[in-house]
Amino acid sequence: MRVAVVSSDGKVINQHFGKASRFLIFEIGDGKTELVVEKKRYPAPGSSLFHSGCFEKIGK
Repeated sequence: MRVAVVSSDGKVINQHFGKASRFLIFEIGDGKTELVVEKKRYPAPGSSLFHSGCFEKIGK
């Protein structure tokens, strides 16, 4: 099963999905948890709002 969480620093789950600057996607199963992908979101050009932003893959 894959689970997505949001984080401001990649270490602590501490944001709301609509305002998150970073998404962490984990694969959970067989007694293990593994980070699958980490994506950072940037505001769209000319905006300071993340909800209109763009994603950039920064992990696996």
